[in-house]
Amino acid sequence: MTIESDQAVFWRRADKPGQSPVVIAPLAADASAPRRVNVSHDAIDQLYGFAPGWDKYMLVAAYIEWAKDKDAARNEDARFIAWAKSYTKGKAAP
Repeated sequence: MTIESDQAVFWRRADKPGQSPVVIAPLAADASAPRRVNVSHDAIDQLYGFAPGWDKYMLVAAYIEWAKDKDAARNEDARFIAWAKSYTKGKAAP
């Protein structure tokens, strides 16, 4: 294995540097790509308790759009639930 600029390059034992690499893997995630936001089904099921009548998939989509440019949360489900409570508080379901 060698490190070349921002990539880790893996070589087969029989290969030597200077020949074609087997696998090229980036060392760090692309900073310009939006991060993946994952919300569990358990968190989505909790929406029925405090947001009756709301479209749960619309809420998840709105949350993902809001959260994709933010730093990752230690507990994405807890942040989603807090966001959804705040987003739906005092509003009638559309």
